[in-house]
Amino acid sequence: MRRPMLYGMWTLVLAWMLVASPRAIGQQAVTQDPPGTGEVAAYTGPKAPDESGDAQGKFCTAQGNTLGRLDTFGPPDANGRRTRTWPPADGFHPSFVPAAMVKGFESSEMGANGRRNHISQRLVAALEAGQAAGGDNRGMESAALIVVKKDAGVWLHNDVVLHLQVDDNPEPIRELRRLVEMSPAARRGGREPQR
Repeated sequence: MRRPMLYGMWTLVLAWMLVASPRAIGQQAVTQDPPGTGEVAAYTGPKAPDESGDAQGKFCTAQGNTLGRLDTFGPPDANGRRTRTWPPADGFHPSFVPAAMVKGFESSEMGANGRRNHISQRLVAALEAGQAAGGDNRGMESAALIVVKKDAGVWLHNDVVLHLQVDDNPEPIRELRRLVEMSPAARRGGREPQR
C-alpha cells in the first residue's frame, strides 16, 4: 500500500505542486525542509512506473522507480554475475529499495572509529544498501554524488563540497566509495582511504 504523503507545512507545498500538475498520478515528488526539523513530504503516484516507491527517515528521504527485487536474480554465472529475470513472474510489488537506502543512511552515522561519518560516506552507504536490496531493475552502469553546503565549497563563491561521478563502470558504487574515501572531506572524518 502506498502512503501518499507525510503531514506538515511541506505537505501543503507538495500538495499544491501536485494539483498544478495533471500528470502527477504518474510521477514522484519530494520536498524537504531547510536544515533543522527534518520534515519531509513525499509522493509516489498510483501510476508511477512499476516497482516504484518512497521511504522517509530522520533527515533523509529516498525514492525511485524501475527498482529491482532480490527475488528476480538468478544464480551466478561463470563470472560471478547474476542474471535478472524481468518482469517478475509474480507481478509487480512495492520495492524494498527506498527503505533499505534510508536504513543504510541512518545506520552509517557513526564510523567504526567512533567519529561521525561525513555525509558523503553516509550517502554511499545508502546507495550500497539500495543496491543490496535489489537496486535498479536495469542493472548498474553509473553512480554520482554531490554534496552542497552554503559557503563551504572548495572554491570561492561556490557551495559544492564534493562532486563525484562514475560512468560506464560494471561496479560504479564500489568505485564511488573508493573515490569518496580518498576525498579530503572523508579523511577529516577519520577513515583511511582504500586504494
